[in-house]
Amino acid sequence: MTHRFRALPLLTLLLAASCSAANALGSAGGVPAGTIITNQATTDYIDDNGQTQSLPSNIVTSTVQQVAGVLITPNGDHTTPGQIVPTKQGTTGVLTYTLTNTGNGPDTYLLTVVDPSANVTAAQAIITEDTNNSGALDAGDQVVTNASTISLAADATEKIFVSYPVAAGTPGGTVFDMALQGTSNFDASIVDQNNVGRLTTQGDLSLTLTPSNTGTVTSPGTVSYAHTLTNTGNAPLTNSNVNGSLTSPSTASGWTYLYSYNGNTYADLPSLLAAAGAIPQGGKLDFAVKVTAPAGVPRTTVSVGTLSAYVTTASDATTNNLTPQASQQTVTDTTTVRQGIPSIGKTQSLGTLNASTGAVTFGPDVTTDLAPRPCDVLRYTITNTNQGDSALIASTVSDVLNSNLTPLKVVVSNGVLFKAGAVWQATAPAYGIGAAITVGLDSNADSTINTTDVLAPGNTYTLTIYGQVKRAGDTCTVPVLP
Repeated sequence: MTHRFRALPLLTLLLAASCSAANALGSAGGVPAGTIITNQATTDYIDDNGQTQSLPSNIVTSTVQQVAGVLITPNGDHTTPGQIVPTKQGTTGVLTYTLTNTGNGPDTYLLTVVDPSANVTAAQAIITEDTNNSGALDAGDQVVTNASTISLAADATEKIFVSYPVAAGTPGGTVFDMALQGTSNFDASIVDQNNVGRLTTQGDLSLTLTPSNTGTVTSPGTVSYAHTLTNTGNAPLTNSNVNGSLTSPSTASGWTYLYSYNGNTYADLPSLLAAAGAIPQGGKLDFAVKVTAPAGVPRTTVSVGTLSAYVTTASDATTNNLTPQASQQTVTDTTTVRQGIPSIGKTQSLGTLNASTGAVTFGPDVTTDLAPRPCDVLRYTITNTNQGDSALIASTVSDVLNSNLTPLKVVVSNGVLFKAGAVWQATAPAYGIGAAITVGLDSNADSTINTTDVLAPGNTYTLTIYGQVKRAGDTCTVPVLP
């Protein structure tokens, strides 16, 4: 039987692809690896009987090969890091990345920390997989360490954390740069590494103020109290981020309280800091509070000054204010008014002269009347005592020997000087009849008497004067004095 074929106006070829529904969807890297693609053509025709017929071609197949792909986000470099994470000194900073398999088949990735800044030791970085899918580093996550692998199916993603220790004492503003690199195990040429992230050390602003003091002052008078402002944070303290107060109820009564530094006084703490300059991390500023009492303040009056210091900068992502005004450092200076109260007493003793030997026998020191005879010796003892509770300043004693006595000898306590004209000296000058005798306590041993010399509370010094009663028209035997 002979067949005749009549060509249709158009020959139609149908291509059929056989794949699973899932495979038909494809993936980020294209059709999944291992997918088998089958193709077959058909031709339709009308036979001699006018019937439409179809004739299939042979079937051809293709198997999709695996293509590797890796994506780590966020991207970044040292100029523009993909993430900046503020980190407190003495804690661990954490960079968070998303690892995606952009290939078309399962792959294992080698993860390493690369491209560190000079102050980063890559070996100290710890890589952790978000095992429990919480989106944050926690106890349920698996540490994979630096230079370890992690497996992902095609199109799968995983959070990866890179943690790095920021040592205690690291200065605020210090940055630590590093990148997470992912390398395909299937194809080692497939690498993603442009993922620099940055840990920025937060500035801790913190201070201490010490100590509280107690002291005394005369009226009028001034006393200074030493204080230390210490920077216990990791960022400089300056007049722009520190303030404080210096107050006392006594200022209403004429007392003054001032900050003192390097010989100058300041009304407020920022002014003092402006003059002293920034206090660096771990540094300190030694200064004083100068307290002045006015004249006329009663003895035992107490004045209390309160000194405070705090950080003014508000806490934010880059700064921690650890000493805000609500937690300010406070100390007190307590001052009590004291006075030196002089007490001077004078006694006399009668010395009987032995005309043959010149020996003198002295009786007791008394304040009552004595009855000397011509040529007898009188011994006067003047005692100057501070009976107050504050120092007596520039204390001196003066006496004038009666003109009926011939000066013999003047004796003073240790540390007492004699006035000779306009100068002070350690030896007694020659005193004539009726001469004025002036002595003073040289407490600081600088060979003069001035306001730096003080007689402490409860202390005394003495001036002893020997004089012989004159006898008219005759010469007395020269006494031999102790």
